Amino acid sequence: MSVEDQIGDQIEGQIEDSAEEVVELELSQLINNPVYNKDLKLKGTVGLLGELFCPCFRLGGGEDFVEVWYDLMAVDSGEPWPKVDIEGFENGDEVIVTGQLRENTGSLPSKTFWLKSIEPSSAEAAEVSAEEEKEPVIMTDEESAMMMEKIEEDSTAKENDDNMVQKMMVMIYDYYGDLVDVVKGKTILGLSFAGIESSGRAEAVFENGTYYLRAILYYLPIPKDDSFYEGWIVRKSPFSVISTGKAQLIDDRYVNIYRSAQDLTDHDFYVLTLEPNDGDPAPAAHVLEGLMEKVD
Repeated sequence: MSVEDQIGDQIEGQIEDSAEEVVELELSQLINNPVYNKDLKLKGTVGLLGELFCPCFRLGGGEDFVEVWYDLMAVDSGEPWPKVDIEGFENGDEVIVTGQLRENTGSLPSKTFWLKSIEPSSAEAAEVSAEEEKEPVIMTDEESAMMMEKIEEDSTAKENDDNMVQKMMVMIYDYYGDLVDVVKGKTILGLSFAGIESSGRAEAVFENGTYYLRAILYYLPIPKDDSFYEGWIVRKSPFSVISTGKAQLIDDRYVNIYRSAQDLTDHDFYVLTLEPNDGDPAPAAHVLEGLMEKVD
Protein backbone atom coordinates (compact mmCIF):
# COMPACT_ATOMS: atom_id res chain seq x y z
CA MET A 1 0.00 0.00 0.00
CA SER A 2 1.34 3.42 -0.99
CA VAL A 3 1.89 6.23 1.48
CA GLU A 4 -0.96 8.18 -0.15
CA ASP A 5 -3.33 5.23 0.33
CA GLN A 6 -2.29 4.89 3.95
CA ILE A 7 -2.96 8.58 4.56
CA GLY A 8 -6.31 8.29 2.77
CA ASP A 9 -7.33 5.35 4.98
CA GLN A 10 -6.22 7.31 8.04
CA ILE A 11 -8.37 10.29 7.04
CA GLU A 12 -11.38 8.07 6.35
CA GLY A 13 -10.90 6.53 9.79
CA GLN A 14 -10.83 9.97 11.37
CA ILE A 15 -14.06 10.91 9.60
CA GLU A 16 -15.85 7.70 10.62
CA ASP A 17 -14.69 8.03 14.24
CA SER A 18 -15.66 11.67 14.46
CA ALA A 19 -19.34 11.17 13.52
CA GLU A 20 -20.77 14.70 13.59
CA GLU A 21 -17.65 16.27 15.10
CA VAL A 22 -15.32 18.57 13.17
CA VAL A 23 -12.37 16.69 11.65
CA GLU A 24 -8.94 18.27 12.13
CA LEU A 25 -6.63 17.79 9.15
CA GLU A 26 -3.27 19.02 7.98
CA LEU A 27 -3.59 21.19 4.87
CA SER A 28 -1.33 18.86 2.86
CA GLN A 29 -3.50 15.88 3.88
CA LEU A 30 -6.62 17.58 2.56
CA ILE A 31 -4.96 18.59 -0.73
CA ASN A 32 -3.67 15.07 -1.39
CA ASN A 33 -6.88 13.37 -0.22
CA PRO A 34 -9.82 15.79 -0.66
CA VAL A 35 -12.75 15.46 1.75
CA TYR A 36 -15.82 17.30 0.47
CA ASN A 37 -18.87 18.73 2.23
CA LYS A 38 -17.71 17.71 5.68
CA ASP A 39 -16.92 20.12 8.51
CA LEU A 40 -13.14 20.37 8.70
CA LYS A 41 -10.65 22.34 10.77
CA LEU A 42 -7.42 23.53 9.12
CA LYS A 43 -4.45 25.55 10.32
CA GLY A 44 -2.47 27.80 7.99
CA THR A 45 -1.29 31.26 7.00
CA VAL A 46 -3.56 33.94 5.53
CA GLY A 47 -2.40 35.18 2.12
CA LEU A 48 -3.69 37.42 -0.69
CA LEU A 49 -6.44 38.86 1.53
CA GLY A 50 -7.84 41.93 -0.22
CA GLU A 51 -5.89 41.13 -3.37
CA LEU A 52 -8.08 38.57 -5.12
CA PHE A 53 -11.15 39.50 -7.15
CA CYS A 54 -13.46 37.72 -4.72
CA PRO A 55 -14.42 37.79 -1.02
CA CYS A 56 -11.78 35.19 -0.27
CA PHE A 57 -8.17 34.65 0.73
CA ARG A 58 -5.56 31.94 0.28
CA LEU A 59 -4.72 29.63 3.17
CA GLY A 60 -1.27 28.08 2.74
CA GLY A 61 1.19 28.45 -0.10
CA GLY A 62 2.82 26.70 -3.03
CA GLU A 63 0.66 23.80 -4.23
CA ASP A 64 -0.72 23.16 -0.73
CA PHE A 65 -3.40 25.83 -0.42
CA VAL A 66 -7.14 26.29 -0.36
CA GLU A 67 -9.09 29.37 -1.42
CA VAL A 68 -11.16 30.34 1.62
CA TRP A 69 -14.44 32.15 0.83
CA TYR A 70 -16.06 34.16 3.63
CA ASP A 71 -18.95 35.74 1.67
CA LEU A 72 -21.15 35.20 -1.42
CA MET A 73 -21.43 31.46 -0.73
CA ALA A 74 -24.61 30.10 -2.32
CA VAL A 75 -25.86 26.56 -1.71
CA ASP A 76 -27.91 25.03 -4.55
CA SER A 77 -30.57 23.81 -2.13
CA GLY A 78 -31.17 27.34 -0.95
CA GLU A 79 -29.82 26.57 2.51
CA PRO A 80 -28.21 29.78 3.84
CA TRP A 81 -24.47 29.92 4.27
CA PRO A 82 -23.86 33.08 6.31
CA LYS A 83 -21.07 35.56 5.73
CA VAL A 84 -18.18 35.30 8.21
CA ASP A 85 -16.68 38.49 9.66
CA ILE A 86 -12.90 38.44 9.13
CA GLU A 87 -12.23 41.97 10.40
CA GLY A 88 -8.94 42.12 12.29
CA PHE A 89 -7.24 39.36 10.29
CA GLU A 90 -4.40 40.23 7.94
CA ASN A 91 -2.03 38.60 5.48
CA GLY A 92 0.65 36.65 7.32
CA ASP A 93 -1.62 35.74 10.26
CA GLU A 94 -1.51 32.15 11.48
CA VAL A 95 -5.13 31.05 11.82
CA ILE A 96 -7.42 28.07 12.38
CA VAL A 97 -10.38 27.92 9.99
CA THR A 98 -13.46 25.74 10.22
CA GLY A 99 -15.58 25.07 7.15
CA GLN A 100 -16.03 22.74 4.20
CA LEU A 101 -14.14 21.91 1.03
CA ARG A 102 -16.74 22.22 -1.72
CA GLU A 103 -16.97 19.96 -4.76
CA ASN A 104 -16.78 21.37 -8.27
CA THR A 105 -17.93 20.13 -11.65
CA GLY A 106 -14.49 20.19 -13.26
CA SER A 107 -11.95 17.42 -13.64
CA LEU A 108 -9.42 18.88 -11.21
CA PRO A 109 -9.79 18.53 -7.42
CA SER A 110 -11.51 21.54 -5.87
CA LYS A 111 -9.57 23.94 -3.65
CA THR A 112 -12.62 26.05 -2.79
CA PHE A 113 -13.19 26.12 0.98
CA TRP A 114 -16.31 27.74 2.46
CA LEU A 115 -15.69 29.33 5.84
CA LYS A 116 -17.79 28.83 8.96
CA SER A 117 -15.45 30.35 11.53
CA ILE A 118 -11.92 31.70 11.86
CA GLU A 119 -9.71 32.23 14.89
CA PRO A 120 -6.06 33.03 15.50
CA SER A 121 -3.82 30.10 16.39
CA SER A 122 -2.59 30.14 19.98
CA ALA A 123 0.90 31.18 18.83
CA GLU A 124 -0.52 33.91 16.62
CA ALA A 125 -2.72 35.21 19.45
CA ALA A 126 0.36 35.52 21.67
CA GLU A 127 2.24 37.37 18.92
CA VAL A 128 -0.70 39.77 18.42
CA SER A 129 -0.70 40.58 22.13
CA ALA A 130 3.02 41.30 22.00
CA GLU A 131 2.67 43.45 18.87
CA GLU A 132 -0.06 45.54 20.47
CA GLU A 133 2.50 46.68 23.01
CA LYS A 134 5.07 47.70 20.36
CA GLU A 135 5.27 51.28 19.19
CA PRO A 136 5.05 51.69 15.41
CA VAL A 137 8.37 52.41 13.69
CA ILE A 138 8.32 55.89 12.14
CA MET A 139 11.04 58.27 11.02
CA THR A 140 12.75 60.78 13.25
CA ASP A 141 12.89 64.41 12.16
CA GLU A 142 16.59 63.95 11.45
CA GLU A 143 15.95 60.93 9.20
CA SER A 144 13.20 62.80 7.35
CA ALA A 145 15.66 65.63 6.70
CA MET A 146 18.29 63.14 5.48
CA MET A 147 15.83 61.83 2.88
CA MET A 148 16.04 65.20 1.15
CA GLU A 149 19.79 64.76 0.60
CA LYS A 150 20.35 61.03 0.04
CA ILE A 151 18.24 60.29 -3.05
CA GLU A 152 19.86 57.78 -5.42
CA GLU A 153 18.96 57.06 -9.04
CA ASP A 154 18.06 53.44 -9.82
CA SER A 155 19.33 52.91 -13.34
CA THR A 156 18.02 49.32 -13.36
CA ALA A 157 14.36 50.20 -12.70
CA LYS A 158 11.92 48.40 -15.02
CA GLU A 159 8.76 49.62 -16.72
CA ASN A 160 5.48 48.02 -15.67
CA ASP A 161 2.54 47.45 -18.02
CA ASP A 162 -0.98 46.47 -16.97
CA ASN A 163 -0.19 42.76 -17.19
CA MET A 164 2.77 43.16 -14.85
CA VAL A 165 0.66 45.16 -12.39
CA GLN A 166 -1.93 42.37 -12.34
CA LYS A 167 0.80 39.75 -11.83
CA MET A 168 2.31 41.67 -8.92
CA MET A 169 -1.07 42.06 -7.26
CA VAL A 170 -1.25 38.27 -6.70
CA MET A 171 2.42 37.50 -6.01
CA ILE A 172 3.75 36.14 -2.71
CA TYR A 173 6.26 38.44 -1.01
CA ASP A 174 9.06 37.81 1.52
CA TYR A 175 9.03 41.19 3.28
CA TYR A 176 5.99 43.06 4.49
CA GLY A 177 5.04 45.84 6.87
CA ASP A 178 1.99 47.82 7.91
CA LEU A 179 2.09 51.52 7.10
CA VAL A 180 1.31 54.09 9.80
CA ASP A 181 -0.57 57.35 9.23
CA VAL A 182 1.80 60.20 10.12
CA VAL A 183 -0.47 63.03 8.92
CA LYS A 184 -2.83 62.75 11.92
CA GLY A 185 -5.72 64.63 10.33
CA LYS A 186 -3.74 67.70 9.28
CA THR A 187 -3.97 69.62 6.03
CA ILE A 188 -0.87 69.27 3.85
CA LEU A 189 -0.26 70.97 0.52
CA GLY A 190 -3.85 72.23 0.68
CA LEU A 191 -5.28 68.70 0.98
CA SER A 192 -7.27 67.99 4.15
CA PHE A 193 -6.87 64.66 5.96
CA ALA A 194 -9.39 65.64 8.66
CA GLY A 195 -11.40 62.64 9.85
CA ILE A 196 -9.30 60.27 7.74
CA GLU A 197 -7.01 57.57 9.11
CA SER A 198 -5.00 56.40 6.13
CA SER A 199 -3.24 53.04 6.20
CA GLY A 200 -1.50 50.56 3.94
CA ARG A 201 0.84 47.64 3.55
CA ALA A 202 4.18 47.50 1.73
CA GLU A 203 5.62 44.19 0.51
CA ALA A 204 8.82 43.25 -1.31
CA VAL A 205 10.69 40.24 -2.66
CA PHE A 206 13.80 39.56 -4.75
CA GLU A 207 13.49 36.50 -6.95
CA ASN A 208 14.89 35.35 -10.29
CA GLY A 209 17.07 38.44 -10.57
CA THR A 210 14.24 40.96 -10.08
CA TYR A 211 13.19 43.07 -7.10
CA TYR A 212 9.44 43.52 -6.74
CA LEU A 213 7.72 46.07 -4.48
CA ARG A 214 3.99 46.44 -3.97
CA ALA A 215 2.35 48.94 -1.64
CA ILE A 216 -1.43 48.91 -1.27
CA LEU A 217 -2.70 52.16 0.24
CA TYR A 218 -6.07 52.77 1.85
CA TYR A 219 -8.25 55.80 2.68
CA LEU A 220 -6.19 58.42 0.89
CA PRO A 221 -7.99 61.60 -0.17
CA ILE A 222 -7.68 62.28 -3.88
CA PRO A 223 -5.76 65.50 -4.64
CA LYS A 224 -7.91 68.13 -6.37
CA ASP A 225 -4.96 69.78 -8.10
CA ASP A 226 -2.02 68.23 -9.96
CA SER A 227 -0.21 67.04 -6.82
CA PHE A 228 0.35 63.29 -6.50
CA TYR A 229 1.40 60.49 -4.13
CA GLU A 230 4.92 59.09 -4.50
CA GLY A 231 6.57 56.05 -2.91
CA TRP A 232 10.08 55.78 -1.48
CA ILE A 233 12.20 52.95 -0.09
CA VAL A 234 14.86 53.79 2.46
CA ARG A 235 17.94 52.03 3.78
CA LYS A 236 18.90 53.66 7.07
CA SER A 237 22.49 52.41 7.34
CA PRO A 238 24.24 53.55 5.27
CA PHE A 239 21.45 55.97 4.45
CA SER A 240 19.99 55.64 0.95
CA VAL A 241 16.69 56.70 -0.62
CA ILE A 242 15.15 55.47 -3.91
CA SER A 243 11.90 56.72 -5.41
CA THR A 244 9.43 54.00 -6.38
CA GLY A 245 7.43 56.40 -8.52
CA LYS A 246 3.90 57.72 -8.52
CA ALA A 247 1.14 55.71 -6.86
CA GLN A 248 -1.68 54.89 -9.27
CA LEU A 249 -5.38 54.80 -8.48
CA ILE A 250 -6.84 51.33 -9.09
CA ASP A 251 -10.42 50.46 -8.09
CA ASP A 252 -10.75 53.35 -5.61
CA ARG A 253 -7.44 52.72 -3.84
CA TYR A 254 -3.88 53.75 -4.55
CA VAL A 255 -1.23 51.17 -5.44
CA ASN A 256 2.52 51.70 -5.80
CA ILE A 257 4.25 49.10 -8.01
CA TYR A 258 8.01 49.02 -8.60
CA ARG A 259 10.58 46.62 -10.13
CA SER A 260 14.36 46.70 -10.34
CA ALA A 261 17.17 44.47 -11.54
CA GLN A 262 19.07 44.99 -8.27
CA ASP A 263 18.28 43.49 -4.88
CA LEU A 264 16.80 46.35 -2.85
CA THR A 265 15.43 44.32 0.05
CA ASP A 266 17.96 46.09 2.31
CA HIS A 267 15.88 49.25 1.67
CA ASP A 268 13.36 47.97 4.17
CA PHE A 269 11.59 51.21 5.17
CA TYR A 270 8.72 52.50 3.02
CA VAL A 271 7.51 56.10 2.88
CA LEU A 272 4.58 57.53 0.95
CA THR A 273 4.63 61.28 0.35
CA LEU A 274 2.27 63.84 -1.13
CA GLU A 275 4.15 65.78 -3.80
CA PRO A 276 3.42 69.10 -5.51
CA ASN A 277 3.94 69.09 -9.25
CA ASP A 278 6.83 71.56 -9.03
CA GLY A 279 9.66 69.58 -10.62
CA ASP A 280 11.54 69.22 -7.32
CA PRO A 281 12.73 65.59 -7.04
CA ALA A 282 13.11 65.73 -3.24
CA PRO A 283 10.40 64.06 -1.10
CA ALA A 284 7.80 66.46 0.28
CA ALA A 285 5.10 65.81 2.92
CA HIS A 286 5.14 62.37 4.56
CA VAL A 287 1.77 60.58 4.66
CA LEU A 288 2.47 56.91 5.49
CA GLU A 289 5.55 55.16 6.88
CA GLY A 290 6.44 51.62 7.87
CA LEU A 291 9.18 49.01 8.27
CA MET A 292 9.12 45.93 6.04
CA GLU A 293 10.32 42.82 7.88
CA LYS A 294 11.22 39.36 6.57
CA VAL A 295 8.41 36.81 6.79
CA ASP A 296 9.59 33.65 8.52
